[in-house]
Amino acid sequence: MLIDKKELKSLKKAAKFLTNNKFYITLSYINGLQYERQITCNVGMFEDKLFIDFFGGNKYIYSTHEINNVFLSLKYIVIEFIDNSFIVFSSSDNNLLKIYNTLVMQYNIPSVQKDIKNFVANLNYSTISQQPINEPTEYSPSYSDKTDCSSSISNNLDAPQTKDAHIVFPDWYISICFGKSSSENYMKAVTLAKQAPQYHTQTDNGIILHQAIYSSAPQEYLAFISLYELVSTWKSSFTIINGKVIDRKIIDKLNYCYGDKCRSGDPHFCYGASYMTENPFGCHRLQVSAANNPWWSFYRRVGNNYILNQMELKKRIDSYASVYCLCPCFNYQQIIQAYNSLPIRLTQYQYNRLSASNWGLRM
Repeated sequence: MLIDKKELKSLKKAAKFLTNNKFYITLSYINGLQYERQITCNVGMFEDKLFIDFFGGNKYIYSTHEINNVFLSLKYIVIEFIDNSFIVFSSSDNNLLKIYNTLVMQYNIPSVQKDIKNFVANLNYSTISQQPINEPTEYSPSYSDKTDCSSSISNNLDAPQTKDAHIVFPDWYISICFGKSSSENYMKAVTLAKQAPQYHTQTDNGIILHQAIYSSAPQEYLAFISLYELVSTWKSSFTIINGKVIDRKIIDKLNYCYGDKCRSGDPHFCYGASYMTENPFGCHRLQVSAANNPWWSFYRRVGNNYILNQMELKKRIDSYASVYCLCPCFNYQQIIQAYNSLPIRLTQYQYNRLSASNWGLRM
């Protein structure tokens, strides 16, 4: 939105911003495309400046000829997505140009200014075809593809090739396979397997292999757990998620968390099973929640302000994402959007208010 000098001063006064709380760019702007996926965006270069109100979650464009020397002369790259979340990179001119060129050239983000015309009048722009981002790993590796996710976990193996070409797998599925066992529970396990949404058998050298396939639907997943608890310790058993054999310890963690969600019936379970696990990311298994490393505990005091240690928080998120990305409810892009929406800077008052109460659990 456009903002004039008078409105900007009023906003500045109301927000009680100091000079070093001002954020604007004169270099690059990356704007999400309307009606496109959130991983799709464009890059643009423009002369006018962007004022970012982190705490209010608003962004304002103002003209350089109207307002001059209002803010610190720092330069930023802003990546804005269609849900109005945004990422800010701050650095020297050379580094910003390097980042900009890398995004445009290496990751094939089209350089275009057409979206900015909605904010800045009389801006020259050219139209370039829209292309999705091949998202660079160093910024935000995506775990939304469950197969790619499972391949990132060590000790996983490709699942044995099935002889049943007619099997139709759900978008997300978990499958347990087992063979003949001397266990007294063998016939019970076979009975449960036959009750699965999909049940198949294969014979290899006279040995029957039973396979039960389940989707992420709560009742199906709970049925999987019942069978899994019977056969998981058998030498012949193995579990597959989306085509990859997954280690039993990882399956146990998923059963503990996603199984609880299926039992609870609470659609907001991932944002906190209780007040102690409330979190803004949609996954309390990241261990960044109200009673366990809350998000505001990642701020470090710098002068009279508190600055978010983004690297430390991102490292923690990714360390747990490497396991829980297999969960059918895990949404890495949603987590990163919440991560990017956290204010970079907090005043002493804001930080004290957060640390002394539960006000900031959900941002």
